Amino acid sequence: MIVGSLNNYLPEELHFIYNKSILFPLPTFSSPQKYLHEIEKVAWELRDLSLREKIRMLSEQISKYEKEGKSEEIESLRSEYAHLLSLLHK
Repeated sequence: MIVGSLNNYLPEELHFIYNKSILFPLPTFSSPQKYLHEIEKVAWELRDLSLREKIRMLSEQISKYEKEGKSEEIESLRSEYAHLLSLLHK
């Protein structure tokens, strides 16, 4: 089970990774601000990893549908693909 309210923000597929990560000791930071900065950085990295996995899966599905000639489904998937790309942290 996810600790605290972070459960509300992480996608289901990241729960196992997060739960495993809390078993390791956290590094010591010189100030609370640096600690918060590191939390934000890792949260963005986890979010991007999740988005990239979804993008990869969509890409595979688009390729499959292209081979099958399913043009209506392809258009919908491409739209979702573009949306997910726009959400990646830059």
